[in-house]
Amino acid sequence: MLWECLVSNAFYERERDQFFTWCLDVLNKTRTINTASKKKDDELFAFFSEDCLELIFFETMLKLDFSHFTPAIYECFETFFLHINEEYGYIVTGNSYFGSSTKSYTAHEFSLIGMEALWEIVVQARNPAVHKSASTFLNTLYTRLDKEILAKKLP
Repeated sequence: MLWECLVSNAFYERERDQFFTWCLDVLNKTRTINTASKKKDDELFAFFSEDCLELIFFETMLKLDFSHFTPAIYECFETFFLHINEEYGYIVTGNSYFGSSTKSYTAHEFSLIGMEALWEIVVQARNPAVHKSASTFLNTLYTRLDKEILAKKLP
C-alpha cells in the first residue's frame, strides 16, 4: 500500500525521494541496532526484519525503471546492494561502513546480487549525478575484489 502511494503513484519526484530516504534511514538504524545490541525484539528491527529488507531490494528496487533514478533512489539502491551482498557473504564492509564517511569494503564474488541492475543503472540513468555515482561504484567494486578471487579468475 505504501509502495503504491509513495512510489508508483507519486505526484512529485520529491515524494518518491522522501520514501527512499526514509528506507535508507531505517536500514542504517536497523544495522546500527543489530550491530550494537543484537536485540531482536527492538521496534525498528521488528518493522524491518531481514526478510523485509530483502523484499524491498528483490521485489521492488530491482524492478524499478532505472532510467528514472534520482540521487536519493540511487543512494538507497547502493546501500541496500551492499547490505544484501554482505548478508549473503559476498562483500565484507566492516561495522563502520554504513553511515560512515569512510567507505571501505572487499568483494569476495564476481557475481554479486544486483550487479546486473547496477550495470543497467549505469547504462540507462538519465540523471548525470546518478550515472556518475553508479559508474564510480561499479568501478570501485571491481577494484576491491579479493586478491584470491582475482588470482583464480585470471590466467
